[in-house]
Amino acid sequence: MDMDFVRYGYSSNVKFNLFTTKLSYSSLSIGILVQFEKWNIISKPLLDVICMPACACYIRSMKKLIALVILVFLSMSVEAKHLYYEKDYQNVWCGQHNGQTEVKLFDYTRVDCVTDTDAVEFDFAKKWAECTGQALYYGLITGKSPACVLIMENGEKDNIYLQRLQKLSDKYGFKIYTMTPSDMEQSQ
Repeated sequence: MDMDFVRYGYSSNVKFNLFTTKLSYSSLSIGILVQFEKWNIISKPLLDVICMPACACYIRSMKKLIALVILVFLSMSVEAKHLYYEKDYQNVWCGQHNGQTEVKLFDYTRVDCVTDTDAVEFDFAKKWAECTGQALYYGLITGKSPACVLIMENGEKDNIYLQRLQKLSDKYGFKIYTMTPSDMEQSQ
């Protein structure tokens, strides 16, 4: 009955909570009406009229939930500020290692930097796992050694990500390089 209830979008006195959704007895009665409509005991237009107040409650609750979700996403974007763009780190490192940036492969993926010996992926420290997977793939496709450049803008806090990356590097044999904001300042 709950699946029909959700499918039709009818709700009454629904209390939204971040962790649980509580349904009142009136929600249960609407669920029963939906089941009656499914069994052709009650018509859909009549069901819509009976459940209209419940739908209004549902819409008000959903507006609140949508506002909360938007607020969470806005706060996340503020947190994602970096001192330099990833592309800036790529340009400096790749230039120092005589590489070519943004090399497009046959499957339309792009290697951040390709040198004579390495296919290099750049990522900020928190994205260490993405760096690993992409570097291994690019190394396989290009026939070059996979390498990760881990961008460490948060000093000692980023060491945990470097340690995780090092464990994978020991097992799968790819190179690790690091860059910090001070490397960027020295290059200017």
